[in-house]
Amino acid sequence: MKNRKNSVVQGLLLDNGWRKAGSMLNTEGKTISWESAYKLTFLPLEESKSNAIRKFTVVESAIDSVDNALANVHWGALISVSFDDGKVCGVVPELDLLESIFDD
Repeated sequence: MKNRKNSVVQGLLLDNGWRKAGSMLNTEGKTISWESAYKLTFLPLEESKSNAIRKFTVVESAIDSVDNALANVHWGALISVSFDDGKVCGVVPELDLLESIFDD
């Protein structure tokens, strides 16, 4: 995925939710720590050599709207993700690919 400050990227939803604060040692033996954050994990559909599963932090002001937009969407749904300065600021579900499989 190309590194853009402000953009919209389509991809497949893999996960969303809160990541707890924590820490770990890196390969150099230094401690890396992080705070809790709401994360969005998806597989971008852009044509790029760097296509890979990506995890992005959702900006605090957009957490409720992103959580609400994805509340009834299944894993694997096609979504459009809006970014502002490298963080998720909005999500639009485009097509819930597995909806018919999971319907009751």
